[in-house]
Amino acid sequence: MPWHPVKEHGLHILEFGNRYFTPREFCGGEDSLPLGKLVDPYGILSDRTHHNGKHTKDNQVLYFEYAKEVDQYVYFVNHHM
Repeated sequence: MPWHPVKEHGLHILEFGNRYFTPREFCGGEDSLPLGKLVDPYGILSDRTHHNGKHTKDNQVLYFEYAKEVDQYVYFVNHHM
């Protein structure tokens, strides 16, 4: 796909997407959820959510940490990030 530069207020800008946010037009009535402190420790991404998109349940990433092995079973701890 060819790249086409975009101008806003007469200046070239970069447009990009990521998996942290879903564009508002695709969110329906879903509420925006807070970003985890491990993902956004300084609140920089959270400050941007009101502009272009929402952080929804579909955007949340869950990490599992190996916790322990007892009686031949392996246990994992779920972490929201």
